[in-house]
Amino acid sequence: MKPLRLVSTPTRNRRLNEILGLVAAVCAVLLFLALATYTPADPSLNTVGGIPPGSELHATLGASNWTGVVGAYIADVLLQMIGIAAFFLPIVLARVGICWIRQRPAGSASARFAGLGLWLLFAPALLGLLPHTLYWRHALPIEGVSGRLISDLLVQYLNLPGATIVLLLMVAVSLYLALVTQACLELAGVGKQIIIEGPLARNASRIAVAAASNSSRSTDAAALAKLSWLMLCVGMTWTWVCGTS
Repeated sequence: MKPLRLVSTPTRNRRLNEILGLVAAVCAVLLFLALATYTPADPSLNTVGGIPPGSELHATLGASNWTGVVGAYIADVLLQMIGIAAFFLPIVLARVGICWIRQRPAGSASARFAGLGLWLLFAPALLGLLPHTLYWRHALPIEGVSGRLISDLLVQYLNLPGATIVLLLMVAVSLYLALVTQACLELAGVGKQIIIEGPLARNASRIAVAAASNSSRSTDAAALAKLSWLMLCVGMTWTWVCGTS
């Protein structure tokens, strides 16, 4: 009998899923290269500079960024808005692509989008609480514009200890929604092939689905508890160090 495969993939066509996963993985690599090779002198929305016109690199690429002018514009916008928190985007995109290629469950799309939204909102703000401003490529603050605005607003109303605890909690929740849930599905065994034969095949399949779902929920709860405790401990240590320095 044909094995029953409990998989959450974009389509029911295996080859199409592999193609979509490969496209997502390639886009993740290109986005990472664009962010990692960002150069302040490249053309962007707020600069008119670039690499020397007479150089061979300018003749072939038009920018020193490894992904060309398009990558230079994208990297400039992302790094200015959310800082180095933008490096989380290719990680999530690559993880989804690999899951689609391997025919593994990618988790809930709504949970991933919610996690990404929380990350893009609160992770830059957490970087904005650092006692000294750090710069990416000696040009852009690592917290970005949004991180500086949100961190200053939270510190104004909650002070540094309260703002640190709140931001750490929100970052932990964003990581849980965007990555941990997906990893727990794989650990729970969802997406593996289950061979079911005999007259009780339908009931057995229902039992298998229910068992995998229950295991996933229990693993999710344990992972969230551990992550929350870890982030809370880090937050208390951070506020104590900032208060004594």
